[in-house]
Amino acid sequence: MTAQRTTPGPVADSATGARDLAILDAARGLVIRYGVRRTTAQDIADAAGISRMTFYRAMGSVDSAVLATLTREFRREINAVLASAPAGTARERLVHLGTAGILAFERSELITAVRESDPELLTPYLSDRLGHSQDIVLDAIAGLLAEGVRDGSLSPRPGDELSILLAIQGVAVASRMLRRTGQLDAAIERLGDMLHAYLTRD
Repeated sequence: MTAQRTTPGPVADSATGARDLAILDAARGLVIRYGVRRTTAQDIADAAGISRMTFYRAMGSVDSAVLATLTREFRREINAVLASAPAGTARERLVHLGTAGILAFERSELITAVRESDPELLTPYLSDRLGHSQDIVLDAIAGLLAEGVRDGSLSPRPGDELSILLAIQGVAVASRMLRRTGQLDAAIERLGDMLHAYLTRD
């Protein structure tokens, strides 16, 4: 059975206006420097060259602006990982998405800043519901599963997208601890082996 999601290719930023892009750029820089809770609407407005009222009309709140900035960060990182995948089957590129995606997640200054200073902002998306950033990864997985059907390297089953996402997410969430203990590279290698074995099942 083919996956229901489809991914036609890299997805453009949802905020295409110059004002909104300036707000997201400003929010990213401030969060990296100060963290979420020490970044105010006025700070973002000043950095973006707009009024605080314009910021609120565009974003609604600082948390909403930060979440939109994180969504853009995930989209850009996933597109970069997909573009860097070596030539090969969709199965091989899906394994690459999982392993290289964790390294991109771990290296992101924005994601690192949020995880270190305000991890509670991400907690609902790890335990209660899927967020837009996770949907971006699910769409990328779905697109590769569909490609795998076409090239004969994959035979997806219902639920594969979410199972793969959760396997990747588990290592990504633990990446700081794994890096501190010198186990990240080994954990990523084992994840690649597990994904390969899962995706080549009969």
